[in-house]
Amino acid sequence: EAAANGTVLCGGSAGAGCWFTSMHSDSLRPDNVKHSQVVKNEMDDEDLTDWDYVKISGLGIIPTPGNIMAVPHFDRTGSNTRSRSEAAEEMVACNSDVPAAIGIDNNAALVVEGDKVMAVSGDGEATVHIVFKDEGTREITTSPMNPTD
Repeated sequence: EAAANGTVLCGGSAGAGCWFTSMHSDSLRPDNVKHSQVVKNEMDDEDLTDWDYVKISGLGIIPTPGNIMAVPHFDRTGSNTRSRSEAAEEMVACNSDVPAAIGIDNNAALVVEGDKVMAVSGDGEATVHIVFKDEGTREITTSPMNPTD
């Protein structure tokens, strides 16, 4: 209702991805809990890095064709030593219910106004990326959007 009335909706990290139908998440990370210090004290380094990214549901406020997944921190690597960009590309390649993804780098923002989108860079380098699968060749392509200041 707020979005329909012109209210600006924004957020960083999960707050940026929640507006999409689905989002790439590190929510299964063992130390991603309320009492993370207890977990860190009870698990060894191998256990702390033995997790994978998952696709979770979002609010679906940003209309996208199909189930385009948002990927916050696209340019980062998790404590599992997997880069989010590679994991997102793998999800698009292997899941028929994820036809594409929008990767948002740290220090970048995706601005959506009606049917127009724009990448904004906070540092002049960070941007937004489109990850998609060619249905004919099944090849995955990742293309950066040109950021504007």
